[in-house]
Amino acid sequence: MSDDIGDNTHITQSVRIMNPELQIPLTDADFAELDRLLDNYPGSCSLEELDGLFCALIVGPEVIMPSEWLPVVLGEEEAYEISEEDTRRVFELLLRHWNTVVSGFREDWSGLSAEEGAEQMYFPFLDDPADSGFPLAEGWARGFRDGLDWLEEQYWDALEQDEECVAVLNLIAAFDTGEKSPGQLLTEDERDEVISLLVAGLQYIYVFWRRYLKVVNAPREPVLAEDAPGRNEECPCGSGKKYKKCCGSPEKLH
Repeated sequence: MSDDIGDNTHITQSVRIMNPELQIPLTDADFAELDRLLDNYPGSCSLEELDGLFCALIVGPEVIMPSEWLPVVLGEEEAYEISEEDTRRVFELLLRHWNTVVSGFREDWSGLSAEEGAEQMYFPFLDDPADSGFPLAEGWARGFRDGLDWLEEQYWDALEQDEECVAVLNLIAAFDTGEKSPGQLLTEDERDEVISLLVAGLQYIYVFWRRYLKVVNAPREPVLAEDAPGRNEECPCGSGKKYKKCCGSPEKLH
């Protein structure tokens, strides 16, 4: 590559602001082009892994910038020979898909009809097992798992206290490992049957984090200190002594 990741990241961030075409979802031809271009990067994500990674980062509690996820998507190794034009095209396609995933999540879908909701709601990009040779959603779950690496310990603690969130994460883990419980394999039919549960569960996690952030970031009312008791009144510490002989004595105050 003629430019390093840092330089290319600056390019993508400026294009993201300036170019409204980045809001256009990828077509089948665009996905095929992105898949071909990613072949120039050893260790890059598959399209299914990419979608899972983006989903995890977008439903999560923190804003993750392209400069942070690009090395994961493209891999750490030096790219093969690739033109500057193709390099820019890769980042354009990546950001378009990122924006599409973003648009598939919202806190309230009640203002849309069932058809509109089904059309706009996020649905995982999944390879056909007959073409990929891998179980349904295995790569997607692997990408989602990688996206969880950005979660800090405080967020893990909150996530693990919510039973619904834990259930969704267990479902994703089953897609990744192939086991719904130790020694119990997840069959291909079961994978297909629970995709709808996965879709609903991802929306739940997205809403969970938005509500969590509203609570922890809410302004707190300052607590006013109560007036100190009179010097001859009983000390509020519970000692039974007068305030002037206890916590209000010069020795205690100084």
